[in-house]
Amino acid sequence: MSQTLISCPIELIKTRAQLRAQPVMTCLRETIRKEGGLRALYRGYGATLARDAPAFAMYFACYELLLKMSVSKKSDSPSTLLLLMAGGTAGAVSWLASYPLDVIKSRIQADTTYRSMRHCARHSLSQEGVNVFVRGMTPTLVRAFPTNGATFAVVTWTLWSYETYYCDDNHTKSGQNVLE
Repeated sequence: MSQTLISCPIELIKTRAQLRAQPVMTCLRETIRKEGGLRALYRGYGATLARDAPAFAMYFACYELLLKMSVSKKSDSPSTLLLLMAGGTAGAVSWLASYPLDVIKSRIQADTTYRSMRHCARHSLSQEGVNVFVRGMTPTLVRAFPTNGATFAVVTWTLWSYETYYCDDNHTKSGQNVLE
């Protein structure tokens, strides 16, 4: 939820700046001035949250499940290739599940005539058919796999490096548990 508080205004301005071919700061200034102040930056917050909450749950659960299924013993460290593949797969699976909600979120943020997620979904479906919810998914998946693979690999390597350098049996040198 806190991530959505930050990402919603950023995604709103990014979406509108792209559609209007405006500089970001111009779009930001016009949105605030013409649509009711800072509150206008949170248009589509509910849709962003509806997309993000299940997507992140699926993202992390999928990554952990793939690692647990692939590493034979608890003491074994996953290979770099495994980290890349698990992260990439988790990212792709997350986007597969959340992409239709992302379409709705983007449309709500781009077009102020939509009153709700339901209104947007119904209108989009009636005007463009079911393919409206998957159009553009392929480039998103092509981007998601390497991006998320690299992200998980780097984060995992960083955590291992930290634990190796600063920890002794999951305790810091001062005796405090790292995970607490």
